[in-house]
Amino acid sequence: MEQWAIEWLNEQRDQGVKCLEVKMQGKNHYVYHSTTYWDKELKKPRKTSKYLGKLDPDKGLIKSWERQSQNIRNITEYGNSMLLHKMMKSLKPLLRMGFPDYWAEICAIAMLRVTGNVPLKRIKDAWEKLYNAEDIKSHQITSKHEESLQSIAQCGSKQGWSKYHLQ
Repeated sequence: MEQWAIEWLNEQRDQGVKCLEVKMQGKNHYVYHSTTYWDKELKKPRKTSKYLGKLDPDKGLIKSWERQSQNIRNITEYGNSMLLHKMMKSLKPLLRMGFPDYWAEICAIAMLRVTGNVPLKRIKDAWEKLYNAEDIKSHQITSKHEESLQSIAQCGSKQGWSKYHLQ
């Protein structure tokens, strides 16, 4: 183990931090919280270690949960989304005309239901994963889908639209 790692470990022990262990793999130093417990079946002490993070000569201890949170990316489904937007292109003017208040929500729900059997309570989360070519805001896809769907049904019945075709 390199001298700077030994000095870091001694500093931690001077500060009262106990049970730290530094292991070296290749050129990297890793910090573990190591302790023992009594194994009743084997009748001897057993070692347990919990990974705490990587030890850096400049930054010190880089905790494992801090390193992971920096690399999280938002992944959107581009291909499926663009295909569905193109397929819905001819229907969108009809939806805008027939349902001026709800066309975006109808479009989003239809597109998501085509991609998979998404429950209505998860529609908003699923929509945020799709690439949004039309810039439909996720707040337009409300959490109260039952009310919206009832309003859509009432709006459609007032205009004389049947369940199976547009007139």
